[in-house]
Amino acid sequence: EGEPEGVVNHFLETVPVPEKVENPEIGAPEVQMDDVKKHYYSIERGVVKAVDGIDLTINKEEIFGIVGLSGAGKTTLMRIISGLIGSDNGKMELKSKNIGALIEKPAFYPGLTAKENIKIISLMRSTLIEKEIVELAMKFGIWENHKKVKNYSKGMQKTLSIILGMAHHPKLLLLDEPTASLDPVKRHEILELFQEFIEDGEKSILFSSHITNDLERIADYVVFIKNGKKILDAEVTDIIYKYGIVRCTTQELGRIPKEIIVSYQKKAYNNVVLVNDRTELSDKLVIENPTFEEIMNMF
Repeated sequence: EGEPEGVVNHFLETVPVPEKVENPEIGAPEVQMDDVKKHYYSIERGVVKAVDGIDLTINKEEIFGIVGLSGAGKTTLMRIISGLIGSDNGKMELKSKNIGALIEKPAFYPGLTAKENIKIISLMRSTLIEKEIVELAMKFGIWENHKKVKNYSKGMQKTLSIILGMAHHPKLLLLDEPTASLDPVKRHEILELFQEFIEDGEKSILFSSHITNDLERIADYVVFIKNGKKILDAEVTDIIYKYGIVRCTTQELGRIPKEIIVSYQKKAYNNVVLVNDRTELSDKLVIENPTFEEIMNMF
């Protein structure tokens, strides 16, 4: 009994508030790799450590870039994540099995047109051809192209493969050299497409490329790989605003705090130093913004 306000206050004081139950899936990484290894034997090279103890964390709404020279292990790493091959050691967790992939050779039916390829992929996945996929195919000039795909240019074939990889709305899109063979205009359009792809906050992209300018432009996080090993990983904003390359004398090198030195090389007339916090350096030193290519060459 009592006034309504008093009844409400009594209810709030006496009824226990249920504990908030956290959903472990919310905020969980799309990919988590710990000490993953893949070795194989080659007659010419002996034991090849294609992937040698790699740790990776790829989050939602993130474009994750992989930088490395040819043979560094980028493609093998993607093949492991996609499930095409297994690893020899380590642990890997995928939040979703819904993966789209463009790894090595483009995947399509070469004797059919682009429209026929898109229809078949939709039938195989028991889905309708969605309006946005048709719009993409039209935007890039392949929906009404009546040529067989085998007669397309390499750039057109690559574009079709990217669209097919996105057709089922994968949570994780694996792209191995996706902008190779594309002209500058198409590269720009495809990079914009990748950024739009993750805007809903539910998707991620793992993107390897030897065209480091592309990764510098759109990647959120980047890992550098050499001989199967991770040699450096960082947020791209940190590389842009905090990392620096210093060319200095041996005496000046001695005055740079050791804890900020990532790598350095002795040259004939000076030292080239890669640092991860240029705010700690003396104003007397000349500091350059490093490109991804320059960082790769420091190791």
